[in-house]
Amino acid sequence: YMGLLVACANGSVQQFDTASGAHVHSVWEAGNECLAVDYSPDGSLFASAGADRIVRVYDAASHTLAVGMQSGFDHTGRSTAGHSNRVYSVRFVDQNVLLSAGWDRSIQVYDVRTGRSLRTLFGAHVSGDGLDYRPNTVLAASCDIRQQVRQYDLGTGRELPSEMFSNNVGESYLYSCRFNPTGTAVWAVGSQPGIAIGMESRRGAVVGRLSNVPRGLFCMDIAPDAKHLLAGGSAELLYLLALH
Repeated sequence: YMGLLVACANGSVQQFDTASGAHVHSVWEAGNECLAVDYSPDGSLFASAGADRIVRVYDAASHTLAVGMQSGFDHTGRSTAGHSNRVYSVRFVDQNVLLSAGWDRSIQVYDVRTGRSLRTLFGAHVSGDGLDYRPNTVLAASCDIRQQVRQYDLGTGRELPSEMFSNNVGESYLYSCRFNPTGTAVWAVGSQPGIAIGMESRRGAVVGRLSNVPRGLFCMDIAPDAKHLLAGGSAELLYLLALH
């Protein structure tokens, strides 16, 4: 079935069947506020994260916890801490690798098989569903007045040039971002002032913009055919944008 995951501040992850709208299952994480969820590419796993800083991976069929991740190794092999503050975004790279990011200005690259972080990417202050990935490139929406779009090489951990994106954003704080399905454009949404903006992934040239939105936009997604973008925020409205 086509599944929908919902992260809830009461510490639960709710799973729904999108075809029927039926509630399938609830997973409860005692003492946590769930702030982020994602399915693995084949749908066999799902991940959650939130206020308690633990990144959890569940078996989607049995709803049992497969692994809880909160530490890693540095380049010398010494044990390191995982996240030190709230985690607002998780994103599967593939079945074995999972990205997570939040308020501590770190992106952890977790190996689901070992339960340990393989690498830490520094700099992005993520405050929403602000991670995406295309082959070897990690994209992050940073809730800052400068360098609001950050890019990293996953293989080396090196930060890639991103000024061509941030120069177009102005003074908005970004909360969510996505590559379009072909990887030719980057889209992001934010607030103060509210904005939705699309830019060429190579040169940063603006390909679309929704400006002066009355209130902030905090989440977004792009249709698989790349023809539409849906964004939502604090105005209790959904904005459906046609992408050309």
